[in-house]
Amino acid sequence: MIKYSFAIPRMLAEQFSFQRTLVQLLAEKALAWSVPEVVVATVTGQSNTYENRYEVSGNSQTQSPALTVARNDAWATLETTIYSIYNRYLLYNDAISAEDRDTLHISEVHIGGRTGYDAPTVSPAVNLSSEDVSTLHVNYTTSIMSSSHRKPVGVAFCELACKIGGEPPFTIEECQSHYFVSRSHQELVFNPEQRGNTVYAFARWVNRNGKTGPWGNRITAIVP
Repeated sequence: MIKYSFAIPRMLAEQFSFQRTLVQLLAEKALAWSVPEVVVATVTGQSNTYENRYEVSGNSQTQSPALTVARNDAWATLETTIYSIYNRYLLYNDAISAEDRDTLHISEVHIGGRTGYDAPTVSPAVNLSSEDVSTLHVNYTTSIMSSSHRKPVGVAFCELACKIGGEPPFTIEECQSHYFVSRSHQELVFNPEQRGNTVYAFARWVNRNGKTGPWGNRITAIVP
């Protein structure tokens, strides 16, 4: 299976352009990409709020520490929604052209890349925290004893194989839902009818060459 990853810029001006491009593309192509109207409306509203706060916080006549905080808060909300949209609707969407993937900063994780990273030998330590309705946050560390949320050297993302509801799985193959988590505390958004179900999950590291590490122990959480 081809694996994809994406990156949100860290520079302020680049973030602004990135989110605007995403919203514009969704306005044009959401139907073709099967992105629900309610999702587009949500990210568009959050983008408008962020852009308004971005503008006033960057204006020398109106800027203040309070406005900067408000802008950062708006970005944090928008960024969470963007991660959800990418993981749920964009990363593995065959309707998206190669050109649009480039525009969206989606890249293929190539096996046999220039840097010959070895396959990971350990599993991530993962817990799923419930902080919002219908949402679980994936928090990972390199080991149970570690407090660092950084990925090991050469690792592209943490792959999560999940089964939602029903009896606990006996094998990984029973976990048909796969999520690719590129940063700790990234969210998984579930449908309203899935609330109250138990999520059974296994996690492993995937490096930049597409090589995978061992699956970790099963973890569970309930969709809030």
